[in-house]
Amino acid sequence: MSEIYQDIPTYENGEWTTTSFESRADFSNFIRDLFKEPGQYKFNELTNQVFISESTKFKKDGVYCTAPFKSRDFINYWDNQKAKCRKGVIIKDNNLIWFLAREYYMWLNFLPIFDKEQQKFDFAKIRDAQYHMALYELLA
Repeated sequence: MSEIYQDIPTYENGEWTTTSFESRADFSNFIRDLFKEPGQYKFNELTNQVFISESTKFKKDGVYCTAPFKSRDFINYWDNQKAKCRKGVIIKDNNLIWFLAREYYMWLNFLPIFDKEQQKFDFAKIRDAQYHMALYELLA
């Protein structure tokens, strides 16, 4: 039995599971198959929800996790988020698949920046050119 190269958190049908890749080549081929030109990624309502789910929750509740500090739920929540920030996430919606690279996931959800359009600090908005560059850098 071969060892798994990487397990990536995967969102599909409202549930989080993982997708396993046997080798670096398998993972690279997966990313290469997703790589398109900016404007051709077909983002939809699901991607808009899942890509920024944690920053949306933070803006609504003022905290990321409402579980008591150091409780099992608190620890599980942060362990899951650390895995997503280390590995990235796969989002599947019918026949559409996206991979949100780890640093882009972290940036969208945990790193507020100064928004020059709104003249205030806020979380980054999803931009297909930034998504494209995150995939490009991963392939490089």
